Amino acid sequence: MTADKATNSRAGSAAGSVLAVAITIVACVALLTAGHAMLAFEEVDLEEVAPELAGALEGIFADATEFTAFEHEERMFYRAIRNGDQIGSAVIAEGEGYGGPIEVLVGIDTDGAVVGLKVLDHDETPGLGDVVTEDEFLSQFHGKSEADPIQIDEDIDNITGATVSVEAVAEAVRAALGYLAGAESG
Repeated sequence: MTADKATNSRAGSAAGSVLAVAITIVACVALLTAGHAMLAFEEVDLEEVAPELAGALEGIFADATEFTAFEHEERMFYRAIRNGDQIGSAVIAEGEGYGGPIEVLVGIDTDGAVVGLKVLDHDETPGLGDVVTEDEFLSQFHGKSEADPIQIDEDIDNITGATVSVEAVAEAVRAALGYLAGAESG
């Protein structure tokens, strides 16, 4: 092999290597982008989700046939789907109760109205503040939207001796409505 042919062969090899590296980089970026998109809207396997959360999602959206999850600003949202159509979303929000944070899963329909909620975690006083976990109390939030004040003695009934707990749940509902509005618009 002559010196010219050897130089051309090495130049061709180098160009081929650069091309291979460029293709590999493009492929990796495409896979990462596709993977991120799939993570943003992947179907939730309710068996793998915490059983209490799975039960709460199914309780709020009883007619959903599947749930998908997406993350927005480091917060998880759960879309409720029935026969391929979205019927609502749920998000976990917190309010500061008497005994500490009260964690609430809030279900919101596609019109932006609360359709259900479930207290997932709290340390409120048994027999007093923990009344905020009861369906009779929680049902007063049904139909509320961002347009409503969601304030004690305006559109939410207070419970004597549990004002801080009641305000914490109202705070969580207001926060959930705001989180979902931000996630849907952004």
